[in-house]
Amino acid sequence: MTMVGRRVAAMIVALGASMATGSWSGAQSAPAPRSSFPVGTVVPKVTSPSDSSQHYALYLPAHYDATQRWPALLLLDPRGRALVAMQRFQAAAERDGYIVLSSYNTVSDSTEEPNVHALNAMLSDLQNNFSTDTRRMYLAGFSGTARLAWAYAYELPGHVPGVLGFAAGLPWRGVEAYARLKQPASFVYFGAAGTGDFNYDEIRALGQTLDSVTTIPHRLEYFEGPHSWPPPDICGDAVDWMELQAMTHGLRPRNDPLVAAWITHRLALALAAEDSGDAYQAYLRYRDVRDDFRGLHDVTFAISRVVALKQLPAVRDRRKRELDLQAAFENYSNDKFRPYYLALHDSKHPPALGSALHDLDIAELQRQQRDSVRDRLGAQAARRMLALVSVNTAFYIPRQYFTAHDPAGALAVLAIAHEIQPASSYVCFEQAKAYAELGQTANAVGSLQCAKAGGTLTAVDLRDEHAFDRIRSDPTFTSLAATLPATNPPDGDD
Repeated sequence: MTMVGRRVAAMIVALGASMATGSWSGAQSAPAPRSSFPVGTVVPKVTSPSDSSQHYALYLPAHYDATQRWPALLLLDPRGRALVAMQRFQAAAERDGYIVLSSYNTVSDSTEEPNVHALNAMLSDLQNNFSTDTRRMYLAGFSGTARLAWAYAYELPGHVPGVLGFAAGLPWRGVEAYARLKQPASFVYFGAAGTGDFNYDEIRALGQTLDSVTTIPHRLEYFEGPHSWPPPDICGDAVDWMELQAMTHGLRPRNDPLVAAWITHRLALALAAEDSGDAYQAYLRYRDVRDDFRGLHDVTFAISRVVALKQLPAVRDRRKRELDLQAAFENYSNDKFRPYYLALHDSKHPPALGSALHDLDIAELQRQQRDSVRDRLGAQAARRMLALVSVNTAFYIPRQYFTAHDPAGALAVLAIAHEIQPASSYVCFEQAKAYAELGQTANAVGSLQCAKAGGTLTAVDLRDEHAFDRIRSDPTFTSLAATLPATNPPDGDD
């Protein structure tokens, strides 16, 4: 166990030791401290009583009663956007009866320490301030925090029965990852990714591995969209699925009418897909019904449809196409993007824009992305490859150049991201920083105008960014700043 793991485990062990054996959310148990927070509404920001440096958004279901124990859902957003995550889960938390804490302090692309502090504060508060079933504290993460959720779940057996991981897979790779998954786990996994997400193929590969090792019950869903939290309906499905798994594993009593309602709904979706001619989607839905409800409900019909649909040429061809596109993404990553990335470390300056665009096949990928009517799956795959390049050339690689005090290098790489996302407020803002550090005021202001057009630029952004110190007194800069809203707009997705 790592030091970080021991620190998290020490907190949860203390929680578990001081609690009764715990029970499902509707069962009677010893009274817990009564909360002074309102129920049925999101409390936007709570300062943790156990650690005043930690803050989270809170939701208590309308029927919350401190004389009963309730499952809890801890949301770990990689940018600490507590309300973004909370909005995805609020309806499901009300429906299924979950306490939800969504941290403002969790981060990705940093050290793990801030996440340990955030998680420990929320775990402590769940015990001391809310009536929580400490056997049922679920972790939900997006991107980098989805990876961390896996690690924490392994460190907290008996307390985290489920991981909801979106837009990223495991924190381990290769042999270590496979060895972990081969070991029995005390939790189940619900994963999801957008069809335009650069981690989509990683999630698909993880699903295939989980299918082969059969040690972790799992379900995967995909949605139209980029690298982001899933929409509320999929987040709600994830919470419902955790309730179904809790019944399967004896963490809450069976509710046969509820199970019947769930399977009826799920079968209706499968039938609708079949009736519409989408045999592959119908096959996937019947397969999930078969796996999810076995032991809780009669799944004979689902089994028969899986067997029949699996033999259809359309289903076989679609499964093969998915595998081919998955391999194509891996090949692009290894044969196109990786050589470009490695070459940056071997040269004094990044390659010229034209050369980089050629080597990375940007024009061809953009053509494929536009061809969604003729080849929807191919267009989605091209979008993912472009997203891979974009996230690295907009964020990860420029950050290295900025850290090395090389704004010209950052600008050269950001030009690639701008070619892929010319209207991106974030890319334009990063270009403005680089121009400002180079003393190119006109170009910096022009890039800020681009960022402003995206609707997310504020006066606070300019005030807090030291890259603009060199041009802060320029009349064109101050004139632009005067036109911006003073405060940050509501949280949004990456």
